[in-house]
Amino acid sequence: WSSEAHPGPLPQGAHVTLLATTRKHALGGARFRAFPLGFLSETEARDLLTSAVGSEIARQAGFQDLLDHLAGHALALELAAAYLREYPDVTPEHYLRDLTAGRNPDAKVSDLVRYEHTVKEAFELLWGRLGRRERGLWQLAALFAPVPVSRALADACGLDADARRDLRRFHLIEIERSGAFRMHRLTRAFGLRAGDDTSRRAAETLFLARIAAQAQGIELADGFRIY
Repeated sequence: WSSEAHPGPLPQGAHVTLLATTRKHALGGARFRAFPLGFLSETEARDLLTSAVGSEIARQAGFQDLLDHLAGHALALELAAAYLREYPDVTPEHYLRDLTAGRNPDAKVSDLVRYEHTVKEAFELLWGRLGRRERGLWQLAALFAPVPVSRALADACGLDADARRDLRRFHLIEIERSGAFRMHRLTRAFGLRAGDDTSRRAAETLFLARIAAQAQGIELADGFRIY
């Protein structure tokens, strides 16, 4: 399915009982009831990690910090569990350090998690549908650290309200009530490696130039607000 070709014909027959979609659509009309899937609660996330890796993982350094960082995203939890299970000498603290440093440790175990391949294909299909501008915005937004990015900093770096609206429309970022945006780490990881060397360098150059320009306004009295 793509923006040009909508689902059709829709599967017919009593044997079709479930349709899974990435967005909320009225597929099948009244034949189907919608069950939106949200994020796992902290208790559910903890149970998923400990059941997949072993209960002793909960006593290791950095376990709670890793839970907080993964924020209930089931696929991210499965990838973390696969890695920590395959590399028992790695603590949650070290795994989280690699994640936040952009070293992508999940690449070593992605073949062990079936859903990761599906996500990668979905990203590639979306990348193919996007125009040059939207691709550049994805690459630019991915360069931020995996923490909420304030509205002021996003504006300064070329991700103004219109740009954020476009990124949100394609489900690439989540916008918080404060106006800050957050990007899921798998979306960010794809954005960092997507495109060719020229487009990636262009995004990095723009990012660094805008960050440097923003830093020029730092003064001793109120510089902490910018920093």
